[in-house]
Amino acid sequence: MDKEYFKKFNEMIPTELKAKVKEIFNAIGQPPAVPATTPVAIQLQESKLKDGTVIKYDTPTLSPGATVTIVSLDGEKPATEGEWILEDGTTVKTGPDGKVTEIIPVAPVADAAPQLAQMRAEFESKLSAFADASSFAGLKSDHEAVKKELSEVKEQFKKFVEVFSSIIETPSADPIETPKNKFAEGVNRKANILQKFNTK
Repeated sequence: MDKEYFKKFNEMIPTELKAKVKEIFNAIGQPPAVPATTPVAIQLQESKLKDGTVIKYDTPTLSPGATVTIVSLDGEKPATEGEWILEDGTTVKTGPDGKVTEIIPVAPVADAAPQLAQMRAEFESKLSAFADASSFAGLKSDHEAVKKELSEVKEQFKKFVEVFSSIIETPSADPIETPKNKFAEGVNRKANILQKFNTK
């Protein structure tokens, strides 16, 4: 039925119109031939895991959808499902097919530049205050005063040592009056009383 329908439709089209369409297609010519393409080998990129293991992936940068293979002594094997930590601390999650499902970058380190700048400014202000000529003059006068006091203390100590030495070197003399030994006197008195009592 389709052939009959096409035949009837073809008969309905005027011959001049058919010739005109044929002429247009001939003027256009054949479409240009598409050059044959040779398949381009995918250049695998490499990264290292924290433990030193090498991984390869098939995209210019490691991103979700990339296929990851693990390089070992036994050869290259597709990555299993799990988490892999790169040398820089980035975590790569892979699915069961070895494709990257998620990349978790390392948390950025806080910028220490502002703190360093503040510390430097404080140090420079203290240094400039210390280097001020008036502060050196003040330190010098304080130093001289301490030196003078120390010299005075040394002189006083020297006099003390001389006096103390003279006291130690002075020979000791017997006391002018012998101190009374009250205990001995008491014992002697009791002994005298007992002796008197015994003689009676």
